[in-house]
Amino acid sequence: MISVVIPYHNESETLPKTLAALLRQTLPPGEVILVDSGSTDDSYMLINDWISTNECSAITFHNLQKETNMPSSSTNVGIIHARGDIIAFMDCGLQFNEDWLARQYEYMESHGLDVVSGVCYLEGEGAVDRAAVAQTYGYKRMRPCIPSSLMRRSVFERIGLFYENIRAFYDVDLINRLLMNGIVRGVNPDVVVRYHGTNYADTLTRLFRKVIVYSEPGVRIQGYSHPKVYIAIGLLFLSLLILQPQMALYFFVAYLLIRGFIIPAFKSRNFGLVQDSPLSSFLLPVVGITIDAGKVTGYLKGYIKFLGASCEARRKLT
Repeated sequence: MISVVIPYHNESETLPKTLAALLRQTLPPGEVILVDSGSTDDSYMLINDWISTNECSAITFHNLQKETNMPSSSTNVGIIHARGDIIAFMDCGLQFNEDWLARQYEYMESHGLDVVSGVCYLEGEGAVDRAAVAQTYGYKRMRPCIPSSLMRRSVFERIGLFYENIRAFYDVDLINRLLMNGIVRGVNPDVVVRYHGTNYADTLTRLFRKVIVYSEPGVRIQGYSHPKVYIAIGLLFLSLLILQPQMALYFFVAYLLIRGFIIPAFKSRNFGLVQDSPLSSFLLPVVGITIDAGKVTGYLKGYIKFLGASCEARRKLT
């Protein structure tokens, strides 16, 4: 049996589409487990009302509230409550086809895999969002993602659940543990999911805040070196600014060129953004600076919290 696990947070607008798409699956799951991740809107009641009007469905729907307010913890709640031998993952913010489960199950079985993921098509909506997509994932690129994935229960019995109580990087941590344990993750390019509306952020302010929140947990992930690299580069620039201002100017100009244009062009593997959204192309350097400033801020916050927690733990031991 396939169990579908979906964490949700304030998704009242997209939940009806998600639930309807699950009912239309050509390979129906045995159960769908939706887990409230600290919603403050009417998402929980909306799901309960929907379930009560769809009791005749062959699929069993569960709507859980377990006082989790982070997607990794909410996902783990779903895994623990799932009864299927195969666990599938999806997000309410994504569009997916009615043959999603059928294609993934067929791919998993035909390739002898324990884990298979689909890909997310990223384009963005609006000038800032498209520039942010180009700077992070790549404009009009397909990227493997955990939502759309199927995993055998035996995988979690072997490597454990998702990293608890974090908003981001729990997927990176899981993929690292799959590699360390020699578990191959297949990627099926024929299973494509897309965002409803905004892919990353629609304003610079929201982008900055989101990057801070999503970067902070990165300091906890074993083998993830980005936090140290970003902070080291930041310290280098500050040192140059104090000791060698002219060199700092050259450094900043080179940074603008690389971060503003070379990196997004490399990640996108195309120049479609220039033709599709000239304003997004113009905003690339500003968006790049916003992302990097948010990452440094988030990583610093993460290290401060980590050190504070370590000191508190030592204090309790003594």
